[in-house]
Amino acid sequence: METYLGSVERSSKQEVLLQNQEFISFDFINELANAANNIFLILNENRQIVFANNKFLEILGLAVKRDILGSRLGEALQCKYSDVMEAGCGTSRFCTACGAMQAIMAALEGRDCENECRILTKTKDAFDLAIKAKPFLFKNSTYVFISAIDISDLKRKEVLERVFFHDILNTAGGLYGLAELLKMNTDPDPESIDIIFNLSDKLIKEIESQRMLINAENGRLQLNEDELYLPQYLEMIQSMVDKNPVIRHVNIEIKEVGEVYLKTDGTLLQRVLINMIKNAAEASQADDRITIKGTVNKNRLSISIHNPAFIDEKVQLQIFQRSFSTKGLGRGIGTYSMKLFGEKYLKGKVYFESSIESGTTFFIDLPYNIKEKE
Repeated sequence: METYLGSVERSSKQEVLLQNQEFISFDFINELANAANNIFLILNENRQIVFANNKFLEILGLAVKRDILGSRLGEALQCKYSDVMEAGCGTSRFCTACGAMQAIMAALEGRDCENECRILTKTKDAFDLAIKAKPFLFKNSTYVFISAIDISDLKRKEVLERVFFHDILNTAGGLYGLAELLKMNTDPDPESIDIIFNLSDKLIKEIESQRMLINAENGRLQLNEDELYLPQYLEMIQSMVDKNPVIRHVNIEIKEVGEVYLKTDGTLLQRVLINMIKNAAEASQADDRITIKGTVNKNRLSISIHNPAFIDEKVQLQIFQRSFSTKGLGRGIGTYSMKLFGEKYLKGKVYFESSIESGTTFFIDLPYNIKEKE
């Protein structure tokens, strides 16, 4: 079987159960592990779970430890990439970018390792974990101690701090400075008034965007569905982004738009598409062309945003992860929110394709509530 990183070998179920019995025969291990308020696991040399504490079972919603013995970490957490390869967790190209897998591999090589990871699940939820991995020998066999804590709240806080203490304060500072100038000037400059209006609009949008993201993550976001005429709707999106200074250096073209109506939350879809266009623009050179298409095929509406740039393979593996960004620490909620809004709430599918020859295309497929124009 093929692998991109970890070995494909597995211990048999009987071997795993014997290893589990050896550890649980020491009462103090059970007591110490279950007294901890964080995840505690022991993996064997084939990265399989041979011991887990009650905290891990609680997170998984399981009552019996036997249900996860022999599985690997990603398989137990139902990582969406855990069965991409026949050999399972730790063997796909996605696993090469996984912080948990990197820590486990380091421990199997004899090194202590601490790392962070974000595991996207098959149910479209996610685990943000801080992992510590430590190797040890027991009865001439290599094992790995794993301890992990949930850092989801910390990651959310980091992003909010970045937005409120950087973007919003910068915008508010610009507003304050212009307001002071206007206060001293009895004959206000029309251009300054326009700048104040634009800065105020940006400030409101930043706050609304963060409120929507928090509500979406907490499951409190309410949909407001409207019937939208696709050609007109995409023209509206184009007119909005044309005013954005991040996007002015590129040319945006709408083509191949189907004559269809769709019933969906226009505001939420707008945020997905504008984030796609912003990302395309940031990756593009001056005067590059960004193409927007909207087509219907077999009761599926596909809206795509294409730009000529290629995304590096290592970056591709981490797109859609919260807080991952090529633009610096604490960024990276754009692609994450595309996935969150587009799939969890709009019930569509968000994905991308990228190659040196063809450039990069982001898609959102909406498989429902579509009808042709009469």
